[in-house]
Amino acid sequence: MNKVLKGLVAVAATAAMAVAGFAGASTAMAAEGDVTITIGSETTPASVGDVYAGYRLFDETEATVGEKTNVAYQKRAGWAHYDKVADAIKVVDSSSTVTKDSKVDDFVDAIGKFNTDQIKKFAESLYKSLKTANVDADAISAAVADDATSTTLTGPQGYYLIVQTVAANDKGKTMSAVIVNTAGQSGVTVSPKKDTVTVSKKVQENQDGVNNPDAENWGTAADYNIGDYVPFQLTGTLPADYADYSSYAYTFHDTASAGLTFVNDAAHPVKVYAVNGSNKVELKADATNGYQVLTKGISTGETFNVKFADLKKAQAANNDTVNIDKDTKIVVEYYAQLNAKAVLGANGNPNEVYLEFSNNKYGEGTGKTENHKVTVFTFKLEVTKYGKTDSGKEALNGAGFTLYKATEENPTDSDYTKVGEEVKNLNSNVFDFTGLDSGYYKIVETTTPKGYNTIDPITFTVTATYDSNNEPGTLSELAVSNVKIGGVASSDQTFTTDVATGEAGVAQIKTDVVDTPGSKLPSTGGMGTVMLYVAGIAVFVLAGATPGDGSASSQRLIVRIP
Repeated sequence: MNKVLKGLVAVAATAAMAVAGFAGASTAMAAEGDVTITIGSETTPASVGDVYAGYRLFDETEATVGEKTNVAYQKRAGWAHYDKVADAIKVVDSSSTVTKDSKVDDFVDAIGKFNTDQIKKFAESLYKSLKTANVDADAISAAVADDATSTTLTGPQGYYLIVQTVAANDKGKTMSAVIVNTAGQSGVTVSPKKDTVTVSKKVQENQDGVNNPDAENWGTAADYNIGDYVPFQLTGTLPADYADYSSYAYTFHDTASAGLTFVNDAAHPVKVYAVNGSNKVELKADATNGYQVLTKGISTGETFNVKFADLKKAQAANNDTVNIDKDTKIVVEYYAQLNAKAVLGANGNPNEVYLEFSNNKYGEGTGKTENHKVTVFTFKLEVTKYGKTDSGKEALNGAGFTLYKATEENPTDSDYTKVGEEVKNLNSNVFDFTGLDSGYYKIVETTTPKGYNTIDPITFTVTATYDSNNEPGTLSELAVSNVKIGGVASSDQTFTTDVATGEAGVAQIKTDVVDTPGSKLPSTGGMGTVMLYVAGIAVFVLAGATPGDGSASSQRLIVRIP
């Protein structure tokens, strides 16, 4: 007697698909009409370009007992692959005694005992076997059209294995297989719920004394000086059915803008880790038992790849085995140097990644994730030099300025380090300092035009604020604060900022410097006092030595000035 299967769950290669139960009957007749199996819907769409195939394992029959109609299944006449069905059952349940010659009731009994995960395993094992034996599918769908959310298979009523044979570029999703019981229905809809592989990219803000958090501060935006080495981090996940793959290709594809130069040297090496919770194990750089860092032979426009030919073979850097499972994250840490081609201002310097991975456990094939992007910012300071006049000010050429930076809050003079060489301009009054980030700065006039006083050093703080939670990371505020002249707070020295400026050659931070004509007198108590005092003595001596004066003061007096 046929048995009842209730609550049979159809299973995707990476997640479940819904399916009806079915019942057997003692008397039966052929079900009327074909069934249409629709894969995908508006709420759970199939990916554009996906193709599905259907293998009918059992034929459906219907029986009427009184007013009730029951559904039963029969072995297909002439279908010679029940040995593979039996083997797939034994993969799940090694104690099963089902053989290719068993009755349909025996198959139904065995499958009916499986839970969701076991049915998934059964479906996947069966498809692998059928594929290896080059068994033709009974129905093949059209590819999901550009403007569609589904595709269909049509065939006789039955008990079907539905598999995805072509995977479109569906952004991190893996291919799927499913068991579908049509149960005498004219139409059945299954919704592919595919497991997802993801990748993320982060850039670390530098510890420069302004944006200097306690945490590591990984986000989607950061600022750096030109010449700095910028740390990046890539994190990839694995599918829930990772264990079901016999091998697993896994490649990070990274692309940097012209302003970022990828480096991989002793001081700034590429490191790759397998991370399970708080456990972080460095992986071996090896073509067979680890990963390769590739800069040649990769796709046009890409900067470098981190490629695992087979992640299943990955070993720890110390040659120990490493535990990599569905919950493991693969983390890549590397550096790029911000170079002279860096874009200044709000447009920033983007860097993006996508992950390519095995998505078909039944054969060859890879999928890829969406691209994820971060942005590195740097800025330009423009100093304009003027000379003070009776009517106001005029452009003053021939000056030179040197920029210094400190990394500690409330810096003293000894905390500042020179940023590049003096910027001198004999033919203009505009001085550009390119490639600045957030920090504590000092401008020193190191060459003063003849006839003018040298300005006291100007100190100030640059602070950039970002939306670093969303991609690709945007500049939301740029401010200059704590302006001092000669160590004294001054409202006379003003800076302007433009957060929206990202055009080539345009400064984001500007200030004017005004020199006064003449020479500064030495400070009271300095050499000026000594020289005036000496001059006074000299006059006294000269007066006291005037001939013809009979007084004692007319005597010769010699004064030595040390």
